[in-house]
Amino acid sequence: PKYQARGEILDVQFVVSQAMERTDEEHAYSATQMRKHVKDGDFESFASHTVLSKEDALEMFNALSEGMGLTASTAVASDPYEVTKMMAERVGRTTNQLTGEKNKLYYIGGCVRDLVMGKKPNDLDLVTTMYYRDYANLFKTPDIRFRGANIIVVPVIEGEGYETACLPKEMTLDDRILHSDLTMNSMVMDITTEEIYDPLGGQEDIRNNILRCTDFMIDAFAKGQQPVAVLRTIRFFAINDMELDQASEDALYLFSDATNGKLKVTERQFNKDFHKVQAKNRVEKFVNMMKDLGFHEYLLNTFPEYSAEVKK
Repeated sequence: PKYQARGEILDVQFVVSQAMERTDEEHAYSATQMRKHVKDGDFESFASHTVLSKEDALEMFNALSEGMGLTASTAVASDPYEVTKMMAERVGRTTNQLTGEKNKLYYIGGCVRDLVMGKKPNDLDLVTTMYYRDYANLFKTPDIRFRGANIIVVPVIEGEGYETACLPKEMTLDDRILHSDLTMNSMVMDITTEEIYDPLGGQEDIRNNILRCTDFMIDAFAKGQQPVAVLRTIRFFAINDMELDQASEDALYLFSDATNGKLKVTERQFNKDFHKVQAKNRVEKFVNMMKDLGFHEYLLNTFPEYSAEVKK
């Protein structure tokens, strides 16, 4: 690290002065103030005196914290929003191999939906335009996972893993968005600027309280494909007080016809979604939808938890 203070504390005031903005003596940032901010885990006050990028300020903050014998994991370092901003800044310094433009790191999917709806996301889902091997090398992680067509790289920062979807070389960000399940899950947010890119109109559908599948998913449902997405769509419908778009509803019926009423997902996947329905006390709405679509008998005979809940 360029602000090496690990193991022994050097002349802290000298180290800090290399990057701190100092004016007159009355407003100077003293070593005592700096130590207090580091000790208190108050990164915002520490960073307000620096002319460094947030990433470099965070690196210095943690290095000084460790050098003072404190834990390296600070309040700011454990804040996922601050960590992802640091990650986005680092990604933004790299150049995309195909386009020649700066790479980007985005929030994507459910976390953007929750932010638009005024909710705090449970998880921050990330996607980058950076080639997956370059992204893994940037954050020095060997953790690369292949899930079907998806490539997931997991940097570990301050002990926390940040799963990041990396686009295959032939896929653009727009391609990734078009392959989403619902319009409200298709939005991406630039982490650096907080601008939302929403070509499928997810924000408008949220404002109008409409649950709408993407054209890609409607076409897949009509062919009896993407059963996991069918289950997720029904779960979203059961949990949220939203009206299901007519084309999306028609596609669900076409899926049922194409599969003879069989919703073939793993028991683990089914229970994962069903537990969320149970947690929101929306089982009746979920079951009624399954009956309407013709999946009910199959679910009764296939998934014990569903059967037990219905028989209560």
